[in-house]
Amino acid sequence: MRSKRRPLTYNTLGKVLIEKGDAKGAIESHKRALDIAESLLAEDPTNGEHKRDAEFALEFLGYAQFEAKDYNSALLNFRKVLSMHGENSSGNKGDSISPVYAGMAKTLAAKNELKESVENYYRVIPIAEESAKQSPMNMRKVSRLAVYYLEGEKVLAKFAGGLRGEERDKTYRNACEWLQKSAVIFDEMKRSRKLSRLNEKYLDEVRNELSKCQQNLPK
Repeated sequence: MRSKRRPLTYNTLGKVLIEKGDAKGAIESHKRALDIAESLLAEDPTNGEHKRDAEFALEFLGYAQFEAKDYNSALLNFRKVLSMHGENSSGNKGDSISPVYAGMAKTLAAKNELKESVENYYRVIPIAEESAKQSPMNMRKVSRLAVYYLEGEKVLAKFAGGLRGEERDKTYRNACEWLQKSAVIFDEMKRSRKLSRLNEKYLDEVRNELSKCQQNLPK
């Protein structure tokens, strides 16, 4: 039997390669992780650890394919993860599935399928909000929520541009509210010296987006 640690090894390598800008190498690494995890799962179909390894490999593979602009493959793998959870895209409320919804949202936005992207942000943000509320000292969860607010605002504001009248104004206000919440979180993390270097890049982006949002906010 293959070592159960090998999927983790290849997934970790894939994430490092993504950070270095090597999406192609990351895809190959996550595919290796997936092959091993699926083989282990086939040998022991009731093993929850093997199932989680396969789900993580699919999730990370989807993100690597997103970075490589292979959006159709990314969506396919994100949806496979949802299927492995035994649900359709409207169901899971667990925190572990939120990155999958977020990945789908980002990928759909990249394909300019804004309505479907917005629907996924409306799914993932409440999950992330509840998770951050339950673990307020967990900076990974808190910062992840702030990023979802920021990414969701961009898509929601763009989607609002295609609407009319009160619906447009309401949607745009919702987008600005998400952005304001993102700013509050990042500012508090900076004030308390809990803002990681990885998330420092979002500070100026949030402030610039907030300035534009406030200027264009419907009266």
